[in-house]
Amino acid sequence: MRSVKTTMRKQSGIALITTLLLLLLMSAMVVGFMLLVTEGQRLSGMDRDQIRAFYGAESGMEKLTADLGSLFGTTYAPTGAQVNAIATNPPVLPSSSGVGYVDVLGASTYSITFPTDAKGNPLAQFAQITSGSSAFQGMTALETTYTMTVGARTNTGGEAKLVRTTQTVGIPSSSSAFIRKRILVSSPDPTLISAAACIPTAICS
Repeated sequence: MRSVKTTMRKQSGIALITTLLLLLLMSAMVVGFMLLVTEGQRLSGMDRDQIRAFYGAESGMEKLTADLGSLFGTTYAPTGAQVNAIATNPPVLPSSSGVGYVDVLGASTYSITFPTDAKGNPLAQFAQITSGSSAFQGMTALETTYTMTVGARTNTGGEAKLVRTTQTVGIPSSSSAFIRKRILVSSPDPTLISAAACIPTAICS
C-alpha cells in the first residue's frame, strides 16, 4: 500500500515538473515571437524613413542641377556669388513629408562646390570632358567642375546623401572649327580663349 502511494507521489511530481517546463517553453516562444514582430515593425519603419530621405535627396539634386543649368542658360560666365546663391534655395517640400535639408546640428546639407580663382569666381581650366552623357565626351576644352551634394534627413532620423559631379565646358563654334579648337585647346592665355568665339557654356552631367 505504501509502495503504491509513493509511486503516485513520484508521478505527480514528474507531471508538475513537465508542466512547468512546457509552460516555460511556451512563454519563451511567445516572447521570442513578440520580439520578432516588434523588430520587424521597427525595421519596416526604418526602411520607410530611408526611402523618404532618398526621394527627398533626389528631388533636391534634380532641382540643384536644373537651377545650375538655368543659370548657365542666361549667364555665360556666372560669378561665384551667383553659383553659391543657388545652394540657398533647396526645394520646398510639404511639411507632411517630414524631410529637410539640414543635418542633426542644423547645418545645411544642400551645397555646390567648385574651384575658384583669386576673386572667388569659378575657375576654368583645360581638361578632358569625361561626362558619359555628353556628345563632346573625350574632347579637351576649357572646363570647370562643379560638385553638388544634397543630404536629406527625416524628422525621425532617416538620412540619405547624394553627390553629383557636373562639368561646364566652352565648346568652339562650327565656323573655323579647326582653328578655334586649336586655340581653345592649346592656348594658356585666358584673353586668347575669350577671343575664340565659343557658344554658350554647355552643361555635361
